[in-house]
Amino acid sequence: MLLMSIITEQRTLMTTINLLREEMIQTAIKEGFTSKKTLILSQQLDEYIIQYQSLNTED
Repeated sequence: MLLMSIITEQRTLMTTINLLREEMIQTAIKEGFTSKKTLILSQQLDEYIIQYQSLNTED
């Protein structure tokens, strides 16, 4: 049961990461790579990637 929960969380995080990455790329193209919004999205993306990596290292 715990394994299923971890797998579900990994899938959810990966979906979130991919959506956020795409949003960050589009924002960078429109507003610039150093815009405040791009940087905030980048920081959020970093946090989700760290969460995903921590789930994978617990296996």
